This record gives sequence, structure tokens and C-alpha cells, in this order.
Amino acid sequence: MTGFGRARGAGEKLARRRQLLEAAASCLDARGYAATTMAQVAETAGLAKGTTYLYFGSKEALFLELLSEALEEWCVAALRALESSLAEEVDGVAAALARALAERPRFARLLALRLPVLEPGAGEGARAEFGRRWREALAPLADRLEPFASPGGGRRTAERLLALSAGTPFEDAGDERAVSASIVRSDELARGFAALLRGGRRA
Repeated sequence: MTGFGRARGAGEKLARRRQLLEAAASCLDARGYAATTMAQVAETAGLAKGTTYLYFGSKEALFLELLSEALEEWCVAALRALESSLAEEVDGVAAALARALAERPRFARLLALRLPVLEPGAGEGARAEFGRRWREALAPLADRLEPFASPGGGRRTAERLLALSAGTPFEDAGDERAVSASIVRSDELARGFAALLRGGRRA
């Protein structure tokens, strides 16, 4: 559904929101975050320029929601990968988590933007909703990581893994070289994850 008329029903509004999120993802992949404007997102979605602001108060709020979705997808994929990994083997767990992240360069880019860009500019309501979804998405993974944490520290371990991921140089660029570079760094990220998990067991 494309067009410039105002969405009227709840289903139509949800569809417009989905259009904008998919367009934002496409722009991020093609141009990177800094080079993407809300006008470009609207054009990619086939919607009027002002429509973006009916659904998202700012560019940061739009991409923060995109990060929420990417986080939820990664958590599901990571748990699925852990089911087929060596369940109690640190290196196997670390490799599975790193591989699930390296296969999602968009998530890695957004994660690196979370604290310096997206949350500060998103507005209080968007930040609160992101925090709720962040906690809900991480809860099952936090439970799975309890054996690698101090008692009750599974969530902190999961958050430290993501913080380490955000510090890995996944470039915010929209070309294939950046995507390839992020995948190549999967082994490097796995080594960092393994060191963190071993440290958590000793804490």
C-alpha cells in the first residue's frame, strides 16, 4: 500500500508504520544512518514527506524502533543457535552468539548508534518503550547465560555482550565492503565473547 492519503483504520496505520520501518531499513543498508533523511525514508516508502512524523517523532525514534526489532530478531536467532551449539562449552556458546550477530550487520550498525545517537534524540516516550522491549527481548537469553554469570547475573552478562558488540568496528556505511568486514570479524567477536563469559564464571 502506497499513497499520500491519511491512514484511517488501525490496520492501515499499522501497515503505514511497517512501510516506514522497512523503508528505513532499506535506506540504512543503502546509505548508512548519517546520510539518511526522513524525507528519503518517506520517498522510499512511497508516502508523503510529513507522514513519517505522524508515526515517529524523530529520525532517532524511527531507527530506535528498528533497533528494537533487530534486537528481538537477534535474541531469537541466538537462542536457536545455542540449542545446536555445545550447550556448556564457552567457546561454542561464544561462537554461536557472535555468528548470529555477524549475520545481522544492520543490527550491529544500529547497536553502535544506540547510546551516542538514537536514545538521546528519540524522546522520552520512545526511550521508555525501547527500554521495555529491550528487557523483554533479553530475558530468555539472560536465563540461558546464567551458567556463565555470577548468581542472578545473566542479564548483565547479556548486556555486556551487546556492549562489546557495539564497540566492535562494524562501519556505519552502506556498501558491501562494510558488510563483508563485519562478517569477517565474527571470529574476533567470538574471542571477545568467550573471554567475557569466562570472566563472568569467575566473578
